[in-house]
Amino acid sequence: MSVSTDFLSRFCQSAPVQKPSTKQECIDDFCAYIQKCASESKTSDVYITYIMPDRFKTTFTNYEFFSVIQDVLLNQMKCTLHNLSVMFWFQMEQLNSKSFYFVKTKISYQYNEEYKHNRFCTLEQNPDGVVLKLYYPKN
Repeated sequence: MSVSTDFLSRFCQSAPVQKPSTKQECIDDFCAYIQKCASESKTSDVYITYIMPDRFKTTFTNYEFFSVIQDVLLNQMKCTLHNLSVMFWFQMEQLNSKSFYFVKTKISYQYNEEYKHNRFCTLEQNPDGVVLKLYYPKN
């Protein structure tokens, strides 16, 4: 007895080899996200929260990924890193344009319901995301 070719072609294929992401792909994704948020913003002050996409987690740690993003923000975009001890929305509104800080997503429970919120962190604490304030003039 032999196995049918239909069975072999359906169940005995090699898994596709997933090529690792590059630093340039991280930068391109980050820049595309900024452009999308800026174009959708109703005001000239644009607040962006960029969380590390899952597709990069197989290649980079959070620290490695956000080191690349920090390099872009500091050296190419000339943004300022802010270290906040406590995060409130009004603090973000008071930040200067071209300012950013890192956040770690925390899960809390209230009345048996799960909700997520961001807490300030440093790069060394392996952030989950970055919050950025930019000025994008609207016509």
